[in-house]
Formats: sequence, structure tokens, C-alpha cells
Amino acid sequence: MSIPVLLLILRLLGALLLLSFLGAIAWFMYKDIQLASSSSEYQAIPRSILRVLASDSDTIQEGVEFPLSIVSGIGRASVNLIVLDDEFTSNRHALITWNGEQWLVEDLDSRNGTLLNDLPVGSQTVIVSDDILTVGRTRFKLEF
Repeated sequence: MSIPVLLLILRLLGALLLLSFLGAIAWFMYKDIQLASSSSEYQAIPRSILRVLASDSDTIQEGVEFPLSIVSGIGRASVNLIVLDDEFTSNRHALITWNGEQWLVEDLDSRNGTLLNDLPVGSQTVIVSDDILTVGRTRFKLEF
């Protein structure tokens, strides 16, 4: 076998290996995109807001809307999604979460408690559209 023929065969094998490598990368990217889209469908949350119905706070006015994320904390601390400047609200007062099917509200052992439709909330409780949530001296309405 002559050297030019050997070099041609080596070049073809190199090209074949390179194409195989690129095909494998494309396959893994395709599978990753499929996995990401299926998990994002599970975590897709309906556009939901908490609308302020009444508040004694100077910083939050009636009618203000807070869009909810998958995990939404309510309290005085700045780490919360909804920050309330109210002495009746704990630093980490309540937590609203989306579990993939419904909204849940949970009191985080606050001193003054959390009310859902004027009933005390303890552990995770289902919250639906038009429910009234009271945290400290602020009343919210959940809307989809």
C-alpha cells in the first residue's frame, strides 16, 4: 500500500471520528432539551398575584399587586418576596409555594399568626383564587 492511499484512509477515519463525536454531542443536547422542557412543564405556574386589599402600613398601598413565584416569602426581612413594614409581621412570617398543582400557604411560626379567610393557618394549607390572606395588619386577595 502506498503512502498517499494510507494518508487518504487515515483522513477518512479522522473525519468519521469527528462526525461521530459531533453526532454524539447533538444527541446529548437533544436529550437535555427534552428533559428541560418536560421539567419546566411541571413547574409552570399560573400567573397569580396577591393584591393588597387593606394595609395600615405607609409603604404598601391598597391595590398593589405582587406576582407570585414558585416560592414566595412574606415578612419584614428583605429576603422575602413581599416585604411588609409592620410591627405585627414577623421577619419570616408566611410562605406561599406552588407544588405543581396548587398553591399552598404556610405560617412560619410567626408570633401573630397568619389567617386564611379569617381562620388560622398552621401547616401547609391549600389556597385558591379569591381567598383572603391576612398577614399582620395587611389583607391580601389571591387572584389568578
